[in-house]
Amino acid sequence: MIGELKPYAGHRDCGLPWPVEIPSHREAARSERLLVEREQHASADELQL
Repeated sequence: MIGELKPYAGHRDCGLPWPVEIPSHREAARSERLLVEREQHASADELQL
């Protein structure tokens, strides 16, 4: 399977200490833009994560 994967055409510096480079077609975003706290909470009989 790994042999079938093709490398990205180009990389660019993302401006963060890690990872140093990301694929040039990707966007670096802060996690607070991607994650939202839910208002709905699990009930007592549901699995608590």
